[in-house]
Amino acid sequence: MLEATELLASHNLPVKFLADENMSRPLTRVALAHGHDVAWSPKGTSDTVVFARSKKEKIPILTFDTDFLDTAKFPLANTPGRIVLRVLPTIFSFQCDRFSVFLRQILPTLDITDRLIVITESEVYVYEE
Repeated sequence: MLEATELLASHNLPVKFLADENMSRPLTRVALAHGHDVAWSPKGTSDTVVFARSKKEKIPILTFDTDFLDTAKFPLANTPGRIVLRVLPTIFSFQCDRFSVFLRQILPTLDITDRLIVITESEVYVYEE
């Protein structure tokens, strides 16, 4: 596990995320408000199809789904990365604040390629294989 502040990168560009079906639309509007873009996975799309689309289209996954924490099932190598939000309690304003801080302060300094980012109520964890 790496500390997010140790992973400086030269990427201040907007990111296009692939939102899993369980991602809240109001929360994705936070990404849009910060200048990013969001593509949606249709309802009923399996995790394996979402993962394959992410790799094919080279867009990181944005999800609440803890299945995507499984790096044995969903390896990190040769992927555009993924972000799993584990912010509790599941109150929108609290999740919105944590995600906004990530988008504004951490994402611009972080290369998420080949990495798993887990956003919690108090920390942002960065994992790589």
